[in-house]
Amino acid sequence: MKENQYDLVAPFYDGLAKLIFGEKLLKAQMHYLGEMKSSDRVLIVGGGTGRILKHPAFLHAKCIDYVELSAKMILEAQENAGNLETVRFLEIDFFQHHGEYDFIICNFFLDCFNEHYLNLAIRKLAGLLSQNGTLLVTDFKPSSNRKNKLLVSLMIIFFRLTTRLQAPKLQDIPQALRALFSPVQRATFNKGLVFSNLLKPNP
Repeated sequence: MKENQYDLVAPFYDGLAKLIFGEKLLKAQMHYLGEMKSSDRVLIVGGGTGRILKHPAFLHAKCIDYVELSAKMILEAQENAGNLETVRFLEIDFFQHHGEYDFIICNFFLDCFNEHYLNLAIRKLAGLLSQNGTLLVTDFKPSSNRKNKLLVSLMIIFFRLTTRLQAPKLQDIPQALRALFSPVQRATFNKGLVFSNLLKPNP
């Protein structure tokens, strides 16, 4: 897809997020990383600048595949990875990726898609996850808070202009995930605007 191209915003992406949210988004992304096991094969989807790679849980992962479409985001992530030797950076479209993983991390990625591609992405995640694997999703969700609704609208306008963001609006990602996954742990941040869910495949 020619949409969702983040090269332009990569150099200032973290600064912009910090300006608007402080460290709340990073805190949300790291909230459940301690659930990762040392034997896990880990996939990070749309990992952006890779600040989460500084979390000590990654030091013990068996292997880490970092799938990101933006070459400039990967450059930022490689710098943030430091001396982490088990990570492999893959500049490819997530929908073209193949493999099997025990722990998949999907942070602020599913919000890029319209309803059709969101459902396709969720099915793709299910196909990449091992039978007893864990999916970690951290993202925005629709909020009844007026300030949050305005903020989301402004973000969508900005990213549609700068990245060709596909999503015309924020989808109800937790609801969409229920088609194939069940949450085993849930947390919310920023007055309910951000969620982080640990999920298992539905039986």
